[in-house]
Amino acid sequence: MASIKDVAAQAGVSVATVSRVLNSHPSVSAEARTRVLAAVDALGYRPNAVARSLRTAQTRTLGLVISDVLNPYFTELARCVEEEAR
Repeated sequence: MASIKDVAAQAGVSVATVSRVLNSHPSVSAEARTRVLAAVDALGYRPNAVARSLRTAQTRTLGLVISDVLNPYFTELARCVEEEAR
């Protein structure tokens, strides 16, 4: 799995520039943005959600406790909660 450092090396830019591109920061030139996105595609880079949550202090994760998963009411409730969360 490719890291943000791998993307930066492939694109010939800094890790900070890759981060700015991935977070849609406006201060990146069009040329750098194109090179970074091409490197992301070539390497198959996907941001690590765990690493991002450590940095931002937000997990963007919901928890749902259900008392009986065999009860159709609760399974439907869980399905609806999941759809709304998406």
